[in-house]
Amino acid sequence: MKPFDTKYVIKHLEKKWGNAECPMCKKIEWSIPESLYQLNRCSDEGYIIPTSPLPVVAVTCNNCGNTILICAIKMGLVKEEKPT
Repeated sequence: MKPFDTKYVIKHLEKKWGNAECPMCKKIEWSIPESLYQLNRCSDEGYIIPTSPLPVVAVTCNNCGNTILICAIKMGLVKEEKPT
């Protein structure tokens, strides 16, 4: 994967969110770490399914710590794997 581009993420969020405030504290003080995270799906039985993770960007409010996860696929940072 190409290096994580926080400038791209900032531009994307400015376009989509505008000057959005945190829904918890109403401040506009966001930070974006320089890495992607992944959420693992769980089966109906409660087991982790490691073969279908969802890549996300964590956007965190610097004031209260509220963290919003944005899908990196929808953001265009990673490509969705095509089924074989």
